[in-house]
Amino acid sequence: ALGLPLTGTDPARLRTGEGRFKLALQDNQAEISDLNVTVDDSRLSGAGVLRMGARPAIGLGLTMDRLDLDGLVPAQPDWAQLGSTLAGFDLNLRLAVEHLGWHGLAAQRATLDMTLEKGRFALRRLALRLDELELALSGSVALGGAPPRFSDLNLEASGTSGPALLALLPTEWTTLTPFVAQPIALRLSGGGTPEALALKAEGDVGELRLEASGTLDVRQPRGSGTLTLRHPGAPRLLGPLLGPDVADWLGAGSFSLIANLNGNVQNGGGTVTAEHLDLVAGGLRSRGQLSLALGGARPRLSGRIAAEHLPVPNPALQPAEPLPLARLSALDVELLLEAHRMEPLGGPVFEQVSGRIHLADGTLRLEEMQAKLGGGTLRADLVLDGTASPPRLSLEGQFTDATIGGPLFGLPFDLGAGRGDASAKLQATGHSLAAMLATASGSLDFTVKDGVLVGFDLTALQAAAGLPDLTPAETGLRRAFSGGATAFERLQARMTLAEGRATLTEAKLTTEGGGTATATGEIELGRRALDLRIAARPVADAPEVGLRVTGPAASPQRVLELAPFLRWRAER
Repeated sequence: ALGLPLTGTDPARLRTGEGRFKLALQDNQAEISDLNVTVDDSRLSGAGVLRMGARPAIGLGLTMDRLDLDGLVPAQPDWAQLGSTLAGFDLNLRLAVEHLGWHGLAAQRATLDMTLEKGRFALRRLALRLDELELALSGSVALGGAPPRFSDLNLEASGTSGPALLALLPTEWTTLTPFVAQPIALRLSGGGTPEALALKAEGDVGELRLEASGTLDVRQPRGSGTLTLRHPGAPRLLGPLLGPDVADWLGAGSFSLIANLNGNVQNGGGTVTAEHLDLVAGGLRSRGQLSLALGGARPRLSGRIAAEHLPVPNPALQPAEPLPLARLSALDVELLLEAHRMEPLGGPVFEQVSGRIHLADGTLRLEEMQAKLGGGTLRADLVLDGTASPPRLSLEGQFTDATIGGPLFGLPFDLGAGRGDASAKLQATGHSLAAMLATASGSLDFTVKDGVLVGFDLTALQAAAGLPDLTPAETGLRRAFSGGATAFERLQARMTLAEGRATLTEAKLTTEGGGTATATGEIELGRRALDLRIAARPVADAPEVGLRVTGPAASPQRVLELAPFLRWRAER
């Protein structure tokens, strides 16, 4: 090995070599010119000079067609040994490599310009190209002592697209590929010892502005610092991660992330913690503390989020679209959530939201969820098993002291006002919300007081039934069942659900004047189709009058059942 230290070098490397060169010796100097050598499968050419003395000095200018550093460079250099080895001579090296490989990286047009003088290593410039990305590194390090000390470190990355940059980072970062597939200009600078390396980074990835600073302990390894990210359009930035419809529910606006970070790497994994995090994205306003643990079967995110305003998507607006349940297996989550105001797209506004989000092994659990809605309190627990085939959902919830200030659904038959309580236990399976509605089973109970039911007028029905003339009475009955609204004192109902059908096992409405109406039948949840019968007895001891309601909930057909009552009236 010509006396060179080869610790950490793969024995399979440097096995064969041949070539020729011209050698000129003069006094204490040896000159090599017209160098053409083949080592393993690499061709090397160039020239050099060696000046002997108290400190030998070497000058080299070399060109290689390819250089694979795997097996040549130790994965963990011994800095103390390296410093003592290099302290005995000076070196001036210029190297150009057409194809460079190291740890899976494939670089092109690499150039190196460096000097070694009295134990100080100066990297004037190391430049290479990774796909569409240009990298340049410079700096110096004093190798004479232990530990080495770095100064004037400078790393620049620029190019029209930057996915190749992820090859320098852990494999978990590959999910960032869509974010860096755009023009990049980044600069990293710093200096210090390996135990306290001060670094500063700034640059742009497309429209995203990045600024960071911190201290890194390379040997532990661990570090801490601050990170600031800004982007003028949050939907454009987050679209690749959250989907093309993110602007609909997140809202327009900028993106801003400010975080105080610390992290460490150990046992093949690591942890990154944001002690203080402020996030603004479109309509989202939040802050919190988060920790991301790597190295397990999946990354694990834990911590606490407090949001002033939390917009969320609403899968009910696209019920036939497959739910993105594969994302549930991407990581594990343990979060405490608080939100002053949560707004699902196209849905009601929830206030004072709190609860626990638990995600593990592809199963999502929303535990101890609580929110204010319509003046009432909503409590719920939800389990969504995305690994089951088909995916399985279970939901249990209670809604108490709710105030209804207007029509709930905007349908011909609807609750228009009232105060009420409700409870539900539901199970469903399917890959979409429509499929889950079609397979839903369970029960639903609700009671509403001092309210208004839109769809028919029970008071007008009773008044028409009491008219002395039959023809005006029949006209009034038909008009009362054709529309209008009924003010009631109490409405109580119970539904059982099976295979996507809700069956009314009990439904009774009572007015302040003593009038009553009942309902039976089914509602097909997936198709939002009704098959109901509403019945009332406007005159004691008289037959019921009925209304059959069938078809789509948005435009149902009404069939009146008045014959028994009219026949009874005629006989009177």
